[in-house]
Amino acid sequence: MKYAIVNGKLTHVNKVPKGTIAREFGYTNYPVIACKGKYRSYWKYVSINKANLVC
Repeated sequence: MKYAIVNGKLTHVNKVPKGTIAREFGYTNYPVIACKGKYRSYWKYVSINKANLVC
């Protein structure tokens, strides 16, 4: 997935810093975290408990 909802706006993973917590865009609305590597960037699912600790 390349897009997630950050601060109420649909945002591409390249536009946010690494470690940003957001909500999945689509059906489930699960929390996701931005991961950035040398060659690619992506959103990774994170547990709801971990997301609540960070937010």
